[in-house]
Amino acid sequence: MARYVGVDLHRNQFTVCVITENGREYRSAYRLEQLPRFVGKLRPTDEVAVEVTGNTRLFYDAVAPHVAKVVVVNPTQFRVIRDSVKKTDPHDARTLAFYLSKDMLPEVRMKDKLHAQLVLQRQVVNNCRNGRVPSPVKREGNGHFLRLSQFT
Repeated sequence: MARYVGVDLHRNQFTVCVITENGREYRSAYRLEQLPRFVGKLRPTDEVAVEVTGNTRLFYDAVAPHVAKVVVVNPTQFRVIRDSVKKTDPHDARTLAFYLSKDMLPEVRMKDKLHAQLVLQRQVVNNCRNGRVPSPVKREGNGHFLRLSQFT
């Protein structure tokens, strides 16, 4: 039986909503350090939807080998989440799972690992040439490399 898993991903934690084919819902929250535990609960027939954030590459690489499909969603292109009045993590996770079950999510393409690292390096190098590194780039770069070292 297929399960549809919606994930609202943040820097240090993520909220999960699982919708089964028969309509049952299960919700849970995890810290990022618990990602291996979450991956252990996935089934090969599961489909997972996750929003694009700074941690999406880490999450995608950990989850993709264990499920049938991972759909990455840009929340600014997905009007249901973008224009939602009720902006809570469980609600967003449920919305992702529900629309995944209907195959109605606007999927974005994930760059492969090498291209993602090259883009990040290019951003940092270009900003350093200009004498500045904006804090979002610093945070994303530092967080990305720290988290990669934890799981490799």
